[in-house]
Amino acid sequence: MSKSEQLLRDDLDCLRLASDLTRLAGYVPSSALKAHILQIARTCTSLVDRLETFDRAAARAPARTH
Repeated sequence: MSKSEQLLRDDLDCLRLASDLTRLAGYVPSSALKAHILQIARTCTSLVDRLETFDRAAARAPARTH
């Protein structure tokens, strides 16, 4: 498996986890715990968003020569 394929799988795993956590939060009676679970879900999705932004920026950057 190539590195880009592995990164894509990792991104999908993060998004699946965020989806599962969001669904789980719907069953939690404690508002504090629900808020915490939803914060973890947002963190997962924001990590994927940041990585995609970083990957796009890296692809556009000129190659460094030393």
